[in-house]
Amino acid sequence: MAHALSEQRFTSYRNTENWVDSWIGSKYKKFFRLGIRTLPKRCKKVVQNIGWWGCVCAGEAQEAARAVRAVHATLSAARDHPTTSPLINVPEEWLMMWWGPASPQHYVRELALRAHHAATRLQQPAGLPDDYFPQEIDLRSFLNPRRVLAAFRARTAARLLCTPDALDLCVKWDCATTNDDAVVVHGLRLSGAVWGQGLEPAPAHAPPHAPAPPLLLRYMQRDNKETTRDRTAVPVYASEARELLLLEVHAPPAPALRFRAITLNAVALFVAES
Repeated sequence: MAHALSEQRFTSYRNTENWVDSWIGSKYKKFFRLGIRTLPKRCKKVVQNIGWWGCVCAGEAQEAARAVRAVHATLSAARDHPTTSPLINVPEEWLMMWWGPASPQHYVRELALRAHHAATRLQQPAGLPDDYFPQEIDLRSFLNPRRVLAAFRARTAARLLCTPDALDLCVKWDCATTNDDAVVVHGLRLSGAVWGQGLEPAPAHAPPHAPAPPLLLRYMQRDNKETTRDRTAVPVYASEARELLLLEVHAPPAPALRFRAITLNAVALFVAES
């Protein structure tokens, strides 16, 4: 579905609904059975071969399978009973599986793309070390970005022989180079400010949010903590709705943007849509 959606340009809700109904109707039950029901076996294989990253991939795939089943059941029922009212809002049973965009067409598109990424990650090459973790991550490709961030923190704690609570997060903004003990995060947007020489005030007619630079994340033990003086804490949320807090990062503000202005402008980062 992700590949098919990338070639479509919808102009109305009815047009979107008709396309989704047509796409589902063109597939046999065997298509969904082979695509979804085989995921647990593939997840088990990944977990057995890879450590922390394998757990992330398996968890994402299982969550994607549950969400896709729920969406498929609802859309199939709507196709079989055309007299029912059209979907104006995302059903609650969908949101219980994954808290995505508010409109049904955006929800289906975003879920299809992230489920495609989840299935692709299961095709990991053989021979990777147990503590393998990618050095660059696009959070837009995950249904649950908190899972990948928690796994990265747990991996660092295992390497340093300490508990995750004994670690502090060190962040470098606009940094594209990394090493084995750090990860560069992409796919974030910044609201309440723009990024220049630091956090800077947004122009008067600027859009509500703008692309954020890549962030280099590294966990270190507290006795090696980098100073956060003259830096401000910026929350990172799972979506623009700011319903789920992922973590907090520190950023140096530019001289024109004082700490009080940062608070008043509710500066925050969030994971963008694909």
